[in-house]
Amino acid sequence: MIARLNNTPTWLRRPVGTLVGVVLISVGLVLLVLPGPGLLVMAVGLAVLATEYPAAQRLLDRLKASPPVAAARVRLARFRDRSQRS
Repeated sequence: MIARLNNTPTWLRRPVGTLVGVVLISVGLVLLVLPGPGLLVMAVGLAVLATEYPAAQRLLDRLKASPPVAAARVRLARFRDRSQRS
């Protein structure tokens, strides 16, 4: 399937990819307020945009380098330290 996408003309692939990426990011923003996987949908939308735009690729690389999971682990470790001292 990817080979078929690569054969698609750029004048068609870029606008469709942009539209799909923007729609996914918009739906992700809505899902931040409503129940649903908002951050995951936004990340997928950013990945779609990263296929065509270098700025989106740089942002995606930066997000991959510092995942929110690492920040949550640090907060959990600090919480455990505080609770053990008390």
